[in-house]
Amino acid sequence: MLSNYFSQTVVWEQKIGINDYSKPIKGDAVEIKARKETKDRRVINKDGAEVVASLTVYTNEPVQVEDYIDGRCVISVWPMYAPNGDVAGYEVLT
Repeated sequence: MLSNYFSQTVVWEQKIGINDYSKPIKGDAVEIKARKETKDRRVINKDGAEVVASLTVYTNEPVQVEDYIDGRCVISVWPMYAPNGDVAGYEVLT
């Protein structure tokens, strides 16, 4: 249903760990279908600080906080639900 609106692609890199210098280790870059919107939104990050997210991405892929979309760290992820209660996609803020 939502995938009809995913006419763009983004590059998704999953965070798979942290190296000895506390930098993220990223998995392979994968192109996924998505819809991108550029607008500033204030959001609370995982540490409880208020930050500004400037890119919103809608996708069916299970992106997680601290993954990377188009080289930008993911700040927040919210599931979007279908009328039957199943997860229909994800709203990802970077």
